[in-house]
Amino acid sequence: MALCLMVALSFAGCKSAEEKRVSVQSVSMLMGTDTGLISRYSGIVVSQNETKVEKDETKTIDEILVEEGQTVQAGEALFTYDKEELDLTIQKAELELEQLNNQIKAYKDQITQLEKDKAKASSSDKLAYTVQIQEAQLNQKEAEYNVKVKKTEIENLKKSLESNEVTSPITGRVQTINENGGTDNYGNALPFMTIVESGTYRVKGTINENNRMELMEGMSVIVRARNDLSQYWTGTIEIINWDDPITNNNNGMFYDSGNDEMASSSSYPFYIALDDIEGMIIGQHVYIEANYGQEEEEGIWLNDGYIVTDGEETYVWATDSSSKLEKRNVTIGEHDEAQGKTEITAGLTGDDYIAWPEEALQVGMSVVYYDEESFEVATTGGEEFDDGMDDGMYEDGEGFDDGMMGGEGFDDGMYEDGGEGFDEGMFEDGMPGEGETMPEDMDLGEEDSGETTTFEKIRLDGPEG
Repeated sequence: MALCLMVALSFAGCKSAEEKRVSVQSVSMLMGTDTGLISRYSGIVVSQNETKVEKDETKTIDEILVEEGQTVQAGEALFTYDKEELDLTIQKAELELEQLNNQIKAYKDQITQLEKDKAKASSSDKLAYTVQIQEAQLNQKEAEYNVKVKKTEIENLKKSLESNEVTSPITGRVQTINENGGTDNYGNALPFMTIVESGTYRVKGTINENNRMELMEGMSVIVRARNDLSQYWTGTIEIINWDDPITNNNNGMFYDSGNDEMASSSSYPFYIALDDIEGMIIGQHVYIEANYGQEEEEGIWLNDGYIVTDGEETYVWATDSSSKLEKRNVTIGEHDEAQGKTEITAGLTGDDYIAWPEEALQVGMSVVYYDEESFEVATTGGEEFDDGMDDGMYEDGEGFDDGMMGGEGFDDGMYEDGGEGFDEGMFEDGMPGEGETMPEDMDLGEEDSGETTTFEKIRLDGPEG
């Protein structure tokens, strides 16, 4: 049973040899990703400059004039304060100013009287009057200082009353609006608004502590668009923030689901300064990989193992327009002995899908497609497995129950005729009973090695587009 299950996963169903499916991978993926040599990290395009706009906690917001995601120009109004409340605040400040002026007059009168009394006092009492005069003079100076402060406050309030709008200091996009305040994950108070500046992008990624030796500040990297791996940018890692860990997360390949702090691993943010931002958009999800010059090669270069030479014929196993396997004749060019790659000058494009040559391959076999979307994040530094086993591995659904097999667990749907478990549907005449043998037309390939292969998602409907 275990052997049959492995074959089922490898060939998408334990059927007769003529109906076996063979996995094929896109040429662009094979050229752009060598997961054994190059680690790939998930990232997101963020703004180089982020401006926080705070509101005056002594005032009441009257109206917010923008929305999250909206683009604003420098000087454009963001929100307004309540004018009526501002007017009352000004009146209150003016009363306080009047009280301070009255205090100053009182201190002056007190000092004048104390000086008169001191002149009439005996020599032994003069010292006491001197202390009282100095105290009154100190209070007068403090009150005079408070008057200056209050006058400035009133002037600013009157200016706010004339123009009760708060404007954007930069041209950019409103990223967040926190009307109700709150704190971030570190307990810091959230700003009332955050605006990210337009046209000053950089890329943010995360690296797990277990992969920390793979990246370093100053390293040249390639940033690829997730939806189109042929679109890429270059840049340099400007900073890895080892002082700001993101703990107890599942953003890396290594994680711990328990609560043991000592058993958990941490990830750290790093930032990439880009050489060019043309075609980028804020919030875009990307892949990040170290730049070893892999994009300097022009044309198509394949691992030598994919290329078959039979006499004067050179070919690869590729898919035709009907999603069937064919022998595709190719023309080869230069050979890179160090990397074990050969240039394909004709007969193949990056959009084609090819299979690893095996003796069991036959022209006309059905194929199972694999590309970057099948693996999502295929390497050690990835930020996440996009949807986990439940939603991402199978087309529709919930783990082994739905989607991959179309039915309820192993009992129904995996095999064309349904049936109860492995007994019916998997084999035309049922599962062999005790003492019986497998059907003669059942080709299980080589002896089970005990090893299995896990795939994130299997595409049976051909490449998109």
